[in-house]
Parts: sequence; C-alpha cells; structure tokens
Amino acid sequence: MRNRFTRERDRFGSLKTWGMTLVFFAGVVLLCWQGLGRLDRDTAGEKLEAARKAVVQAAVHCYALEGEYPPDVQYLRDHYGLRPDRNFVYHYEAFASNIMPDITVLPRNGPLTGGS
Repeated sequence: MRNRFTRERDRFGSLKTWGMTLVFFAGVVLLCWQGLGRLDRDTAGEKLEAARKAVVQAAVHCYALEGEYPPDVQYLRDHYGLRPDRNFVYHYEAFASNIMPDITVLPRNGPLTGGS
C-alpha cells in the first residue's frame, strides 16, 4: 500500500520547477527590457517636441515685442537667449516678417532612437 503522507522523489520534478522558474524570470526580464526601450523612445520624442516649442515660443515672444518674426534662429540666440540643443537640426523658414515661420526640428543622428 502507498503512503499518502510522504512524497515520492521525482528526479525530474525539481528540474521542471527550476526550468519553469527560469522561463518565468526570462519573461519578466524581456518585458522590462521592452518597457525601458519604449520609455527611452518616448523621452526622445518629448525632447524633440520641447526643442521645437522653445523655438516657437522665442519667435512668438520676438513678434510680440518687435512686431515682426525673427529672420533666423541665430537672431533668437543673439537677442532672446535661445540655446538650441546640439542634438537637433533646426529648420527655420521665414516667409515674411508678419507670418509665422515654418519651424521644423529633426534629430541630428537620424530617426528617434533615444540615444544620446
């Protein structure tokens, strides 16, 4: 007759337990890795948008004080203290002094990767 209160030792039982634990841990690590990558990309996008908003805000500030939009980003640097981020390329196209210029900010090293 079999004893119900003692467990028979199964050599593969503990190996299965360790294997499942390892698979679970690897899954958690993978999910964390993907989450950090997504967070890094989101942060890079927010930096890009903040850089664009800074140029737009400085241009609007110039228009409010002087009655015309600045001719280029260098004018904003010299007269309004704008400090462009060197990781971005600024495309500033002024059509007329009374029309909001076309302002585009792009990452210097290609698409948004989140790297520095």
